Amino acid sequence: MSLTFLLLLPLGSLLPRTLSHLTPHAIPLHRALQLTGFLVVLVALAMGVWVCAGLGQIHHTLYLRSRPNTLITLIHRFLGPTTILLGIINGGLGLRKADAGNGARAGYAVVGVVIAVGVGVVVVWARRSRGGREREGKRERERERGWELGRR
Repeated sequence: MSLTFLLLLPLGSLLPRTLSHLTPHAIPLHRALQLTGFLVVLVALAMGVWVCAGLGQIHHTLYLRSRPNTLITLIHRFLGPTTILLGIINGGLGLRKADAGNGARAGYAVVGVVIAVGVGVVVVWARRSRGGREREGKRERERERGWELGRR
């Protein structure tokens, strides 16, 4: 997808401006390159959504079965928030690139910061409140197995 934005779409946009006086095929080539670029982006987007949804489903299924942190769990926990954060940043950059007014950009920034802080507070709160229960549950499982804390 990066190559589409880096090469295919810019090249397609240049064809009518640079080659239309040399060949009658410049406009059809422009149309074909732009349509191809659009389809590549659309397919890549669909694949990205499918992969994220698939990884999420696999993570949740495995987690409900066994409750350990698997590789899929770690990928899911990293990729999800990272993707959301990059999407928020991309939206702000898009407003800047579109020459949106200062009010729109400031409003977007305020909402983005409020959402980011709110999510951060909820994550910290959930981890702290769950942490005590998880430690107690681990101790209970160790007692059931006949283990003393830290010893077999």
